[in-house]
Amino acid sequence: MVQKLYSYQRWSSAVQAEGTTKARQAAAAVSYARQNNLEIVELVDEGISAFKSLNTRSESALGKFLEAIDQGLIPNNAYLFVESLDRITRDEIDVALELFMGILRRGIIIVTGLDGKVYTHSGIKDNPIDLLTSILLFTRAHEESKTKQKRTNGLSLI
Repeated sequence: MVQKLYSYQRWSSAVQAEGTTKARQAAAAVSYARQNNLEIVELVDEGISAFKSLNTRSESALGKFLEAIDQGLIPNNAYLFVESLDRITRDEIDVALELFMGILRRGIIIVTGLDGKVYTHSGIKDNPIDLLTSILLFTRAHEESKTKQKRTNGLSLI
């Protein structure tokens, strides 16, 4: 049985949908799958924000993926490929870290396409620098989304 790579692609705006975001995210996943002899399965959350974890609800592709793992429908050695960690979540750091660690604890291997980083549960324990790096990435993503929200709502950033 060929191992599967679940390519999670997410974007939140119509402007992104009209651009190259889907093609860019898909191409990186296809390349990784080919290089590693993995069967690719696409998970797409189009127009769904990760700022308040809307992409983890049961009707979203990521939410369904997590439920399928918990139900034993997806093996615990599957790969979850994302362009960058901020595709998974842009929520506050405690929520982001809980989601990230929850995926890893389920035995899922997370691969990020932009930097080729591979995250595993044992890897995080063996190399806490990877955990610290993920915390910094999630924090930056949340702050960026919070700034965009303030701009959109016309609130002062000062």
